[in-house]
Amino acid sequence: MIVGLDIGTSKVCAIIAQIGHEGRLEIIGVGTTPSRGLRRGVVINIDATVRSLLNAVEAAEMMSGREVTGAFAGIAGGHIEGINSRGVVAVTGRDREITREDVERVIDAAKAIVIPMDREVVHVIPQEFTVDQQDGVRDPVGMMGVRLEKAEVHIITGAVSSAQNIIRCINRAGFKADDIVLEPLAAAAAVLSKDEQELGVLLVDIGGGTTDILVYLDGAPYQTGVLALGGDQVTSDISIMLKTPLEVAERLKHEAGSCHPDDLDDREIEASIQSRRAPGAAHQAEPPHGNHPPADDEVFAW
Repeated sequence: MIVGLDIGTSKVCAIIAQIGHEGRLEIIGVGTTPSRGLRRGVVINIDATVRSLLNAVEAAEMMSGREVTGAFAGIAGGHIEGINSRGVVAVTGRDREITREDVERVIDAAKAIVIPMDREVVHVIPQEFTVDQQDGVRDPVGMMGVRLEKAEVHIITGAVSSAQNIIRCINRAGFKADDIVLEPLAAAAAVLSKDEQELGVLLVDIGGGTTDILVYLDGAPYQTGVLALGGDQVTSDISIMLKTPLEVAERLKHEAGSCHPDDLDDREIEASIQSRRAPGAAHQAEPPHGNHPPADDEVFAW
């Protein structure tokens, strides 16, 4: 049994899967609950996060009939950074055959970078290797060579405190944290095909509090970023522009919002506004044609 947790800003999702025929995962339980305790992908209230987590897991347990003891959890937030690095080592085998140990040594050399004390390495993902000036090698194990050079890797780092707080929430809920996984990587594994990853693709996952961005090229991630803004910022902008409560702004976003200018029309939408003169009065608002919230500008400029 494999359990995954997506502890997001707007909702917490739990999923329970089992290995079925041909090694494929079969979903047997899903639970979703509103998130309380996170802001922009970062835990700000342990107790509230634990309660949301428990509610989601209990719903998944009820659907699957299984009991959860441990889970893999996603991590995101503006603190996430991705950098590319490289390393070089000599092949140690007598017959110059590259072994798994040689690959591990060159990856260790590539990830030996200086990072601040308040950050930690979340993932180290090999991109490609070069063996005696032959580049583009995906898996050099078993090849003959003198130098295993220019092992290129993508290193993803995050704030130590953010990862520790996620693990603490899981532990306080009574579960074991099996591992922490970068959410854009998990999303890419779920929605991107191998061909898309090989040809090159940009993944943009807009959540409530963060926008995850991941660039794949030649089958490996080359750039990673998490912007500390998401759909909640759009809701806030609508609330400010129309002077309406956040709940109403969220409803308007779902009912009348569109990312495509061609979908806009001239119909008027009705929303209650907060006013000293007439609390709760109705306000007729026409959708602003051709405009997008300021939050979008930061996504486009990334």
